[in-house]
Amino acid sequence: MGLVVGGVLFIPSLVRLSVRLGSPEILVVVVTGLCFGIAVLAQGLGYSVALGAFVAGVLVAESGEAIRKANELL
Repeated sequence: MGLVVGGVLFIPSLVRLSVRLGSPEILVVVVTGLCFGIAVLAQGLGYSVALGAFVAGVLVAESGEAIRKANELL
């Protein structure tokens, strides 16, 4: 639960910051790193890696910016 609460406060602002930098490569690296990092953290806390990756995806999607930029990239 603390992971989600901390993520809701920290991750969207980190994603917005990486979007403001203007480089799509930085956004991809930040989002991928967050997903892997949260998945490993969830596994360390006794949850599955898939659940951690899902939570990371939800938290990244909360920023709103990532979805808009992903649509521009595709």
